[in-house]
Amino acid sequence: MKLFHSCFCDGFKSFRVVFTFFLVVQSVTAQVRFRDSLESKRKNLESLKDFNETDTTYIKTIYQLANSYAYHNRDSMLQLASKSLEISKKEGYSKGIAGSNLALATAHMLSGKFSKAFEHAQLTERLSKEIKADTIYLRTLNVLGMGHFMKGEYPKGYLVCQKGKMESERTNNKEMQVVFNMNIATSFAILRDAERALPYYQNCLKLLKTMNDEVQLAEVLSNLGYSFIQKGEYVKASKYSHDALHIFETHRIGAWTAFVYINLGEIALKQGEFDKAIANFKKSEQLLLDIDDKQREAETYLGLAASYLMKNELRLSESYALRAETISRSINLYPGLIRAFDILYQIHKEKNQPELAIAYLEASGNLADSIQVADNTTKFLMLEAENNFEEEQKRIEIENKKKLERQKAITYLSIVLLIPFLAILFLIRRNIKTQKIANEQLIQINATKDKVFSIIGHDLKAPINTLQELLALYKNKGITEKQIAKITPRLKENVDHSAFTLNNLLFWAQKQMNGISAVPEPVNLKGVIDEIIVLYQEQIAKKELLVVHKEGDNIQIFVDKEHIKIILRNIIFNAIKYSDKKGEIRITYAVEPEETVIEICDSGIGMDKNMINSILNGRNIVSNPGTDNEKGTGLGLDICKELLKINKGRLHIESTPNTGSCFKLFFKTKGN
Repeated sequence: MKLFHSCFCDGFKSFRVVFTFFLVVQSVTAQVRFRDSLESKRKNLESLKDFNETDTTYIKTIYQLANSYAYHNRDSMLQLASKSLEISKKEGYSKGIAGSNLALATAHMLSGKFSKAFEHAQLTERLSKEIKADTIYLRTLNVLGMGHFMKGEYPKGYLVCQKGKMESERTNNKEMQVVFNMNIATSFAILRDAERALPYYQNCLKLLKTMNDEVQLAEVLSNLGYSFIQKGEYVKASKYSHDALHIFETHRIGAWTAFVYINLGEIALKQGEFDKAIANFKKSEQLLLDIDDKQREAETYLGLAASYLMKNELRLSESYALRAETISRSINLYPGLIRAFDILYQIHKEKNQPELAIAYLEASGNLADSIQVADNTTKFLMLEAENNFEEEQKRIEIENKKKLERQKAITYLSIVLLIPFLAILFLIRRNIKTQKIANEQLIQINATKDKVFSIIGHDLKAPINTLQELLALYKNKGITEKQIAKITPRLKENVDHSAFTLNNLLFWAQKQMNGISAVPEPVNLKGVIDEIIVLYQEQIAKKELLVVHKEGDNIQIFVDKEHIKIILRNIIFNAIKYSDKKGEIRITYAVEPEETVIEICDSGIGMDKNMINSILNGRNIVSNPGTDNEKGTGLGLDICKELLKINKGRLHIESTPNTGSCFKLFFKTKGN
């Protein structure tokens, strides 16, 4: 909640005008409760076993407590603020130093000690800005603005409040936006310039619609009522005043309620409803019995004096006018003195006391002339400040536009320069990626080439050399026919392996040089697999393997016939190669509407996941010796995968080490 504080500032010599000091306060009961809660918090902190007065929570509590005494005990306010400042300096707590100085500035400002107030406020302004304590910074600007207004330096106060308004908008502090708009509006209202005041009051109303602060809204409404009285628009003035009155009475905020009753009394007086005016002024008078506000007392007595004068009750009118004169003199309320003199002139004129009447008339005229000169000077300076502010804002706006244009130009230029750079960077990265892929392919080709030469140099050359040596021995009678017959099975096995390897090598070479294409046709699976089992019958018998071939009813797949033979030869050969003696190989089919699955499972040594991934992902495959030390090249499965791809088939492997492996081949079913 907010309360206005009356004070007067030097114009010509001792001339002062009334201003509303817009500060955050609460209703009397709420203020006491808030202050008591802070006192309780302070005592609790001090009673802690590990209490440390340099704790930031304690410091904050102290300077908040200082602020709570603003309108009740200035000595306590100064004492607490000084204590929190001393502790903050000892701790080096910047925010505490700023908050404490703000409390000291407020206390001195309210006491009329402007020099000390400005000293503390200016220090707080610099520090709070430096540490980015936005709320303290904004409240400090408000204190500085109020100080200038209270000294009668309206142009300076106006400029500080405009600065605060802009900063509160930048930081989206709506409460302080209301404060600065309210104070700028009030400064114009005091100078009887309602037209300029109204837009700022309207800004306050817009902000308060989103803030859910009834009391603050009522304060704006009551000031709007006062402004419309000045404009002579009494219907609007009455509406705003009654709306404010309902809220103030609900929250029991006496000072503001008295202010609204004074407004309502003035409206009734202007409209010729003298009894109604007296009733409103009397309500204000009653409220002010418990409130120390000399300005409102003077305004109330002036309203009653004017109302009784209009009812021709001269005795009562003179009594209230003299009271108003006395109070106005005591607080240098010169507008109040002028009005009191005018009423007393009318009273003595009616009483046919010309000497007293003329004396009051002259006093009123002289004082009014002096005030008019001061008012005119202030209005001129205010207008000049307003124009200077607007010009400065235009200059800043133009400068910001220029900066923005320069930034845009720099941005566009940067984009123009960046596009070729990005294009070059993209090409470089693509080239690096391409080079990397090429290098990986080259490494793979070299590895395959080395493998091929190893196969040619060892797996093919060795059996042929052995055969050549045997034939040479037989020719030179170095070996008998009986001995040849004995080694013939082993010799045949070596030749068969060489033929199988050579066949794979020839196929691989064809793929590398010319590429391979498939000529799909319906192929009977049973016939092809039976042929391969017969081909490897000797190896099967040697290991005493059980080959279970599930015979189907003329199961066909749509594939290149030579390709499927090579695929099945390699996979069945591996099943034999890696099966232990007396192991089992099972060959089964599963016919689906879209695909036919050939499953070849063995009970051999199996594979781990790394080996399966190497086979499926195309990495170089190291061929391990079989269970009977059979050799291999590692090319077979690569060729199988290539042929599967060409024939739109796919491979899936399931295997467990020391348990066996299952190779599943998926092909298009005939006719699909």
